[in-house]
Formats: sequence, structure tokens, C-alpha cells
Amino acid sequence: MKNTFSPKDNTAYTILEALIAISVIVTGIFSVLTLTVSSLSVTSSALDYLVAANLAREGIELVRNQRDTNWYKEKDFDYMLTNATYYTAVVDYNDVADDGIGGKDIMFTFIDDDIDDLACQLHRSNGVYTRDIGSPTSYYRLIYLNHICQDISASPVVPTNESVKSNGEDCDGETKIGIDIVSKVKWLDNKIERTVELNSRVYDWR
Repeated sequence: MKNTFSPKDNTAYTILEALIAISVIVTGIFSVLTLTVSSLSVTSSALDYLVAANLAREGIELVRNQRDTNWYKEKDFDYMLTNATYYTAVVDYNDVADDGIGGKDIMFTFIDDDIDDLACQLHRSNGVYTRDIGSPTSYYRLIYLNHICQDISASPVVPTNESVKSNGEDCDGETKIGIDIVSKVKWLDNKIERTVELNSRVYDWR
């Protein structure tokens, strides 16, 4: 029996093959674009986290720098780092007063424990983050300065009996020997609130 093929059949097969090829190409392109967008999103989130972590680290170093400056000026180690009402602060720079060692005074402005306060919002100018100079960013920073206390009346003093007073509590008869620092940074990542916290301690070692 002789088989015959109509030209219309060839056309139908050609169109079907073309549609399959196009669908494969479109699927491949869509997959590549999805992967690219996802990669860019992850990269952006990682960069935001890196910036936030560095801002939190800077907050701790600014407290440490103030402690060291106080020693140089022969002041109490917690000068400018304590407040009778609040235990949380934001950082300012005094552009007028000299710190005596070639820099500008760091000023800690004590405010309520509310990182959403606009006073906590960081601004950026020429690549530098400050509290009120330049364009506002999505980063907010608040520094917690809690007392580290110890009973030094015992003889000898027990090194392990120090305690951290949270929420700005006083030492209540004990001696303040240091500051427990928590530097907290909050930001928005694709409309999702993220936070990073770093903790460190400084002591009155003089």
C-alpha cells in the first residue's frame, strides 16, 4: 500500500515544532531572568546587612572612643555616657569643640528607648553616615548603655560577681565598674523590617 503525505501535514508539523522550540526558549529566558532578579535581591540584602552591621559596630567603637577620651582628659570613665533619666542614646558630633587630641567631641544625646524615633534615623552625605546631615536613609541606630556593677566591699573582691543592670537600673550600693553596650540598627529590606544588634563591654580600668 502506497503512503502519501500532504503538504498540509508538513506545515502542521513545522508549526508544532516551532511552537515547542519557542516555548523552550521562553522558559529558558524566564528562568535566567528569575535567577538574575533573585541574585540581585540577595546581593542587595547582603549589602544592606553589611552596612547595618558596620553601623552597629561603629556605635560600639564611638562609646569606646569616648571612654578613652575621658581617660585622656582625666574625667570619669563614663562621662557623657550616663544619664539620670535615660539609658539609650544617639550619637552626634560637636563641630565646634575640640576633644583635645585633634578631633571633634562626640556627643551622646540621651532619648527614650524607641528606635523608631526620628532622632535615631541616620543620614548620608558623601558616603558618610551622620545623624542629621545629608539625605535620610532607611537605617535607624540606638545605643543602649547599661551599668555593669560589682560589690567591691568584699575582701578580696570576687571577679565573677559583676552584674549588668538592664533598662538603666542603678547599681544600688554596688560600684559601677563598666558599661554594657548594645548597638542596635534597624532598616527596611523590601518593606520588611530587619535589625542587627552587637554587644560589647567597656570597663573603668584606669
